[in-house]
Amino acid sequence: YPGPGWYRKKVTIPTDWKGKVPWLIFAGIHREAEVWVNGQPAGAHHSYLTPFRIDLSPHAQSGETITIAVRVDARHRKEVDPLMGCLDTLDFLYVTWGGFHGRVRLEATQATRMDDLFVVPQLGAETAEIRLAIKGPRTGQLAVAAEILDASGTVVVSVKEAIAADATEAVLPARIPNAMLWSPKTPHLYTARVRLL
Repeated sequence: YPGPGWYRKKVTIPTDWKGKVPWLIFAGIHREAEVWVNGQPAGAHHSYLTPFRIDLSPHAQSGETITIAVRVDARHRKEVDPLMGCLDTLDFLYVTWGGFHGRVRLEATQATRMDDLFVVPQLGAETAEIRLAIKGPRTGQLAVAAEILDASGTVVVSVKEAIAADATEAVLPARIPNAMLWSPKTPHLYTARVRLL
């Protein structure tokens, strides 16, 4: 069913989330979604099966019960997206599909938090460049600490760097000596564990 499809649910923001930012987390939708909280627009997303989240703090506080409504529409609109779909087998079989992909959940973060975290490999320099945005109020000196773990879970490098008081972004280079590269024959991956201190 391509849609539009409507989903509604009442949820209560946990009382122990006071002072934190509540998020509504979607694992993914196909193809676009509009979200309302207590009848008020809260956000929208247009994508294939990529995760997204909506900040609920403008709409609810800890201990409050809210009604979430989501309209998901998988119909193809050429004026918005000229592509056929996400170019997987389902598209080529001309199968019509739509709705939620994966779980929808609530999550809380501290008011001061990391956002838009991603890692850029710099192969020539054997470095993993960790980039992130800093969001929320500042109550003191912040730092970013990261550990890079190999496939066995062994820490191969640890780095820590102070963040300037007015910085809204941080870049943390982590040099990985003798980095093992990924290929189909040797699918070696590293894990970055990043903390905001």
